Parts: sequence; structure tokens; C-alpha cells
Amino acid sequence: MNHPFKKNFFLILILVIFYSDAMMACDYNVRDAGFVDLGSAPYHLFGLANKETDAQIISGFSQIAGESLNESNIKFELVDIDKQKDHPVIGIIDSLQIKSFPSAVFVSPDGQTMILALPNRSLSFKKQLKAVLQNILRSPKRDEIQKKIISAFAVVLLIEGTDRNENARARSAIVSANKKIALQMEMLPKAIAHPPVMVTLTRDMFRQEDVLLWSLGLHRENLVKPHVAIIYGRSRWVGPMFEGKQISAENLLSILYVIGQDCECGLDLSWVGGTMLPMQWNQETEARLAKSLGFDPENPYVKMEVSRIIRRGRRSNPDVAMGAQAPAPDSLAALKVSDDFNEDSLPHRGLSKSMFFSMGFLLMLLLVGLVIFFKGRKV
Repeated sequence: MNHPFKKNFFLILILVIFYSDAMMACDYNVRDAGFVDLGSAPYHLFGLANKETDAQIISGFSQIAGESLNESNIKFELVDIDKQKDHPVIGIIDSLQIKSFPSAVFVSPDGQTMILALPNRSLSFKKQLKAVLQNILRSPKRDEIQKKIISAFAVVLLIEGTDRNENARARSAIVSANKKIALQMEMLPKAIAHPPVMVTLTRDMFRQEDVLLWSLGLHRENLVKPHVAIIYGRSRWVGPMFEGKQISAENLLSILYVIGQDCECGLDLSWVGGTMLPMQWNQETEARLAKSLGFDPENPYVKMEVSRIIRRGRRSNPDVAMGAQAPAPDSLAALKVSDDFNEDSLPHRGLSKSMFFSMGFLLMLLLVGLVIFFKGRKV
């Protein structure tokens, strides 16, 4: 084989290896990535005490909070407002006009705050504190979401409004979107056990789901229209909050289609972190999750690989703001909520075309390489 042919052959071979590696490198889909915790912004619970707070209450506060919030995405810190006057939470205390101590402030990754009333008598403090902490960690709907999300494609959460007809229309849109995903499950790059499921938060449950609503930026007193949030992975709310007429099968599908796609399909992944709901993921739940996924999302190698994929997606899409936790409708870079739906703009459409192009290009490289190889042998 002479040198020009040899040089060209190896050049083609390198291109084939590089290109095939880029196509096949990712073993995870977007849904998988949603279960991997890469240090998502946590919730913060600030316990507030002053110089008049009983010492037993202070010690019990730290002990019980530390035990109760273990394995959750809530970080606890006890603040003595008389000794720590420069602490950032002091500004929150002033804005909320908290005058009674001990008290507590719950702060979301998005900066929302909630005052948690606490007893000031040491005899009842520990028991009531446990109840307060249990309330911010668990609720019937959050338990249902966590149970279903382990094996489901995603959870589509319907929060009912005051009008029955609007609620029925929203429910119909969700059912339609979920059915369409179910029909296309076999064509996904990676198998997912179950299609999206709908979870409904009825108005009679609003009071016991105050923390869930608050974490989604909603308050039960102001809820008139139905709302829909799409939740996937490690209970992450992703994409915009759909409200009223925005709740359509087309708009829901614009989010759902992306969740099932391959991590390295060319989509911008800077938005996939979403905002996690406040809850615990204990060892038993983690074990069931690993069994369902077929890999351990807590494995350091898995975290490293998913982190690499997301960083590369951000570099390839420089216009996307870094660190966005829950994109609002007007700031969504990868997805657009629109009343004028164009089916050709959906991610799965572009993906199939790009996949055919990629396979064709790869085959062309292989054919050119073979031609160069056999010509070189004849010479």
C-alpha cells in the first residue's frame, strides 16, 4: 500500500470511529438524567431562636431536624438571631415580620419563603416539631408522585380550578398527550416501562398539599384556573406551569417528547435539572429506583458521565442561561409554549431526520474507506 492511500485510509477510519462514538456514546435518555442528582439547589429550613429561647428547645431543634431531614433535599440550619445578626436570613425575618421565637422559615431554591409556626413550650416542642417536619417532607400527593415516577415515563400533575368544564378540558388534554406517548413508546431510543401517568390534585386536598403548591409557586387562595406541571426523574418539575388555555395536548407533548429522547441527540440539556419537589429519597426507594432503571443513579461514574453530557449540551447552546432551575414560559430556550402548534417543530421529528442523516453519513464514510483500501491494495 503506498503512502497517499495509506494516509487517506487511516484518516477515513479515524473519522468513522470518532463519528460512531459520538452517535453511540450515551447510554442514558433525558429521563435517566433526571434521576441523577448532580448537586441540585436544595431547599433550606432555617430554625430561628433568640436569647430568650429555652436551651432544651435549641438542642432538640437541631437533633430532631437533623434526624428527620436526613436523605432529603432540605438543608437545616439553626440561627440565633441575637448572635448572628449578619446572617442572610435576618433580612427574610424582617420582611416576613417574624416576632415570635422559636420559629422557622422554609426557603425554596426559587427564593420563595414560608413561615412555619412552632410551639414555644419545651414539653410539647419536640412532638409538634416532628409533625411540622413531616408535613414539609411528605404529603399524600407527593407520596403518590414519588411512587409512580420510579417506573413511569413522567407524571403529569393536574391541579384543579374552580370551573368543572375547564377541569374536564384539561383532563382530556392530558389523557390525549399521554396516549400519544404510549403509542410511540416502542420507538424510543431506550425502553421505559410505563407511559406518562396523570395525578390529580382536587380542590378538597389543597389545604393538606400547601407545601406542594408552594414549591410549584402556587397558593391555594389564588387558584381559579386549572394548572398542569410535568414532573419527571427525581421528582423534578420541568418546563413551564401550564395554565388555563395553555393546557393542550400539543403543549404537553412539547415537553414529554424531550423526556424520552437520547441524552446526546443534539438537544439543549441545560433546562433538564428542573426544580425538585421537597421530599425524601431513602435507601429503600433508591434501591427500587436502581432496579427499575437498570443502573444506580448514585454511582459516581454515572454522575460523571451525565455531568459531562449536560456540560457539553450547554457549551453547544451558548444562548441558554446557565443554572436556570425552572424555566418560565417566556424564557424557555429549548421549548416554546404556543397556542399555534406546529407538529413539525417537535423534537422527535427533528431527531428522526437527523438520525437518518447520521446513519447515511456514517455509511458513506465506510464505503469511501473501503474503496480507498481496495484501491490501495491493487496499487
